Amino acid sequence: MTAYWVRFTGWGISGAQQDEQASGTAMTTENTKAFDGNLSPEFFEAVAGYLGERHPRYGRLLDIQLIDGGKSNWTYRVFTEHGQLVLRRPPGVHTLETAHDVGREFLFFDSFQNTDVPVPRTVDYVGEDSPIGVPFFVTEFVDGVVATREGEGFIKEAETARRLCNALVRTVAAIHNFDWEDSPLKRFGRPESFTARQLRRLPRQWDGSGGTGAAFQELTEALRAVELPKTPQTAVHGDFSVHNLLLDREDPARILAVLDWELATVGDPLADLGWFVALWVDPTDGPERLALVGPDRKVTTSEGFFTRERLVEAYAAATGRDLSLFGFYYVFGLYKAAVIWQGVYSRYLEGGTSATGIDGMNERIPQAVELGLRCTRSPNFPRWPL
Repeated sequence: MTAYWVRFTGWGISGAQQDEQASGTAMTTENTKAFDGNLSPEFFEAVAGYLGERHPRYGRLLDIQLIDGGKSNWTYRVFTEHGQLVLRRPPGVHTLETAHDVGREFLFFDSFQNTDVPVPRTVDYVGEDSPIGVPFFVTEFVDGVVATREGEGFIKEAETARRLCNALVRTVAAIHNFDWEDSPLKRFGRPESFTARQLRRLPRQWDGSGGTGAAFQELTEALRAVELPKTPQTAVHGDFSVHNLLLDREDPARILAVLDWELATVGDPLADLGWFVALWVDPTDGPERLALVGPDRKVTTSEGFFTRERLVEAYAAATGRDLSLFGFYYVFGLYKAAVIWQGVYSRYLEGGTSATGIDGMNERIPQAVELGLRCTRSPNFPRWPL
């Protein structure tokens, strides 16, 4: 029977955790079936054959670690004789429309090479001729830390927190300032309003995922009633957040890479910022706000982290964009979160995704909708601050 060592790790886990997990778990043909075959000996051999044929400079394949096999695209850390790589592929489960498109994700990684947007160095994309049966792409491995996996108090110095917040703003501004029209990303540009398209698509996704309730419909109508001026399109990440960043272990205010571009497109930059700010927690937030986003986000509640209002002010200063109607985009971020969480929870109930991060999600969905509705009833809506 073929057996090999597979370790389960995560982007940027602590050194102590890495040492503990380096003891490994011997995985055989029988017990890899729990992962739908994605860590089977056949998978290992297919990756080894691919590297030997397409990228012989890396030498022999030594090991593969599953980094993330949950609700996102499945990600593997690949050890070779001459370096480490990351392989990213879609999960083998039913997904929402446009989700888990690794070709799209690779295109964004590749377009941002040698720009002010920090991304891993791309190696290859394999589509229809994939030896593992699904498309995948490969990048170089970036050895960093994910702040939300380190927990509350990871960033202890207020000055480090302030520097990280400024780096966050610079990075999202760099994404939005990228010249997408002179790049392969131009294929994603569409003349129609980004938010108008989203306000048609998201209700369909909500219904398709079993979402119910008059409150969601009321929030949909409140958002549709807002007349927005036309906003120039930019590249948008779609899920920009501190949990999708790799930070330098020695200087966590330094961003090494922006990850998880599954929802990236060309669209409204203020909608991208709205998502980021809607799910941000800061030192002034109480238990209700923390319950909405989950315990892992508490890392940004330490002294020195910006409030939501200060993040918006810093972005306006960095880009010169008019954010007077940002109240709409903030609520839209909450609305989008409710739809995405509903989809994730629905797939979990159907057995199509892992239980990681599911705790409390069914409660957070109506909380996001209700908070959005309260904001729309503010006399200042859709202006900012609410």
